[in-house]
Order: sequence, then structure tokens, then C-alpha cells
Amino acid sequence: MRSQFIILILSCIINVFSDYLPHQNLSNSIEISHHSNLVIAENDSIYVFWIEGANKIYSRIFQGNSWTPIIPIYSCNAPNTIEELTASSNGDSIYLFWIETDSMISIYAGIMDGIAFSNIEKIYQTTNLLEKLKTKQGKVLGWLEKDSFFSYQSALNIITLPNFQLIFADSLEVNLDYSLEYDDSKRLHAFWIKNGTEIHFKSQIDSTHWSSTHIIPGLFYFKDINCCFNPVYQDFDISLSGELVTGWYSNGLFYVEGSDTNWSPFEEIMPAGYISPSQEYDISEYPQVLIGSDGKCIVLFQNDFIGGYYSLQLGNIYLAQKDNQGNWIVRRNLFPGNAFINSSALDSKDSLYITFEKDNDIFIGGNDFYVKIDDDADNHIRENFQLYQNYPNPFNLRTNVKYTMPYGTDIKLELFDILGKKVRIIYSGYQDSGTHEISFDGADLSSGIYYYVLSARNNRMIKECLLIK
Repeated sequence: MRSQFIILILSCIINVFSDYLPHQNLSNSIEISHHSNLVIAENDSIYVFWIEGANKIYSRIFQGNSWTPIIPIYSCNAPNTIEELTASSNGDSIYLFWIETDSMISIYAGIMDGIAFSNIEKIYQTTNLLEKLKTKQGKVLGWLEKDSFFSYQSALNIITLPNFQLIFADSLEVNLDYSLEYDDSKRLHAFWIKNGTEIHFKSQIDSTHWSSTHIIPGLFYFKDINCCFNPVYQDFDISLSGELVTGWYSNGLFYVEGSDTNWSPFEEIMPAGYISPSQEYDISEYPQVLIGSDGKCIVLFQNDFIGGYYSLQLGNIYLAQKDNQGNWIVRRNLFPGNAFINSSALDSKDSLYITFEKDNDIFIGGNDFYVKIDDDADNHIRENFQLYQNYPNPFNLRTNVKYTMPYGTDIKLELFDILGKKVRIIYSGYQDSGTHEISFDGADLSSGIYYYVLSARNNRMIKECLLIK
């Protein structure tokens, strides 16, 4: 009787904890979606903006445990096109900016409070080329500007919000990327590439004055006698932890931290399988550096170096973190298929979310969900965590457990007896997306009913098995 009662209780537990990772259809558009941006408000509501077709902007908001319907934000008439967008939050208000091209090239702005989008206005117009809109904390907006596609001179412009006052303008040589960051004292710092070899940066003293220029020295890293790559030539990102600056640079994958003129040596970080320095092709793309509430660095990036050979297909998303011993741990294939990072953010609980493009659609992945923002099918197959029944079952000594994961993450597979006592950790560690199978031996266990439990992020799945000797 006692055993039956315990089994009944465990059955209830199974029903409670068998919450698969939701994967929802969020729209039914047949247009190509691209260039998304993710913003997390102070109340941890998640706002996703994206461009659909070439002339429309849409949004969806994840509040509580559900998505709002699709919210039309803005549209322009052909032949005008929307090139890129960016957004940031100030309190619970979201500031959205985008570049629109016709005979002129313009920057537009709007504010979103709740689900209402208003105050749309043109804030800048030019005949020059504009790119890399970036905004921080709803306080500043930056962009690069050059007179032609072939120009080797770009100007970095920074304006304050919401009054759109120009506070920084500089003509930079061979500038391809920049970063805007606030420190804990709410002081703005601007970083940019100069000459393809150095990171320059200044700090804002007041509304009209900036500090002198500091330099993070660059370096040339020779891969072999025929090829050398400059780590800051293509993309870089910066984050601040208090007064500490942490950076991640490419073409190679280099990390450095420091402040002002005191910088640590560069560390080269590459995915598993990288053979340095003989491998020539290891170009990293789109690094994004985030700092958790504990001050630790989280890095997302993409790489076309896969398992010791060169691939023409850029589409593997990697995550790098330091372990407690200070060693870099690089994980790959966070999400299945060929994906291209657009944006990333941490919420107040340090949960990580990213938006990415895949097959001309926008996805958002996070600790609690993995959903397709823009779906061109009426019925979408759910891609969830799945824990299958072990086989054989009942089993004598050895059995196999099979499970499917929609993206790579840390998992734990544990075995419990009928009284709920943990008797074994079958597997604990990181695994890539896909279907996996693990075999375990019950030679040291008594005959009876057992439960194997798969835990991954906020998902927990339970199955019953029977050992008969």
C-alpha cells in the first residue's frame, strides 16, 4: 500500500515537472525577416523588434508567460527601404531607431510604452552612408557615417536622447566598429577601431567635454608564414564591469581586460578543435560581450572554423565563459542549424537571451523558450526537449536512455529509487543540440522501480523504468 501511494505521488511530480521548452508560432508571414533587436525592460519584459520584407517593422513582447500578438510598428512606401534598427530601454520605456533609405538616408526614432508605439520622428538626414546604429540605456545613440561605399574614412557620431544633441563627432581611419558603454557611475565611454590595429577610447566628463584618448594596443597574430590576421580589424565588443573594461576582438578571437593604460596580455580563445598557430582559417564574427551581476564575462560569437577544417558556412553560435579556475570554456551549437546572431541581453536574474536569423526567419532563444518570431508555415513542428522511454524496459542490468535537445546546454541525467532517493548521476555536463543516447549499468542496484530524471535549464522530465534481476 505504501509503495502504491509513493508511486501515485511520483506520478503527480512527473505531471508537474514535465514542462517541455515551449516553441511557438508567432506569425504567419511569407516575407523574409531580418535584422532583429532584443531589449529587456526593467520589469524583465522581453521586447523583440524585427524588419520584415524591406519596409516594415514589427514587434512582439514576452510578458509573464506569454507573447503578445504581433504589433505593427512602422512601414514605409516603396521604393524606400529600412536597412537596420536598434533599441534600448530606459525604465519601462523602449527607444527604437532605424535607418531608412530613399533619395536621402535618414534616421528615425520612436518610443514604446507598454504596447503603444508613438512619437515617431526623423532625427537625422544625409546623403552619406549610415551604418551600425547603436544605443545604450535610452540615453545615447551612435552611428558610423561615410561619403561612399568605397570610402576609407568613417565618422563616429554620438547624440544624447531624447534631445538629439550631438556630443561627439570624429573622423576615424579605416573604422569598422565601435562600442558605447556606461560604467557604474553612469559615465559614458566611447570605443572605436583606428587604423585596424588599435582600440581607441574616450570618457565623457560632462555634456561638452571628453577625456583625452586612451589606447588598447592591437597586435598582429601570425597564423602561418603566408597569412596574418589582425584581431581588431573586423569586429569587436566591449563591456564594463565597474571601472573594468573587458573586450573580445576578431578576426582571430582575442580577449583582454584592463582600464585606462593598464591592460592584461591578450588571450586567444578558440573553439574545441582549433590547432594554433598552424590553422589559417579561424575568422570569428559578431562577438557580443555581456557582464553578469556577479561581474563575470559571457561572450557570444560565431566562427567558421569547425572541428579542424575550414567551412564556407558561417552559422555556428558559440558561448565562452571562464570556469572557477580561470580557464575559458567554449561551447558550440547553442541552437540547431545555421544561425546568425543579431542581438543578446541578460535579464535581472542573469538569464541569457539572443535573437538570431535562420533560413530567412528570426528566432529568439533563451533559458525558458526557443521560438520562431516570423514563421512562414501555418503549422510549425514543436522542437522541444524530449525524454524517451528507456529500452529495454524492463531491463536486466543494462538499459539505454534516449533524449532530444533543441539547443546545446548543460544537462543532468539522474536516477532515483521509488522512495525518491537519488542513487546515481548517470550523466552531468554540456551536450550539443540533437538526439543523444546514454547506456547505464544497474548491476549494483536491487530489483524494483526506478525513475530517471533529465534536467536542462528550466526543464525537468521524468520517466519510470523497471529493473528485474
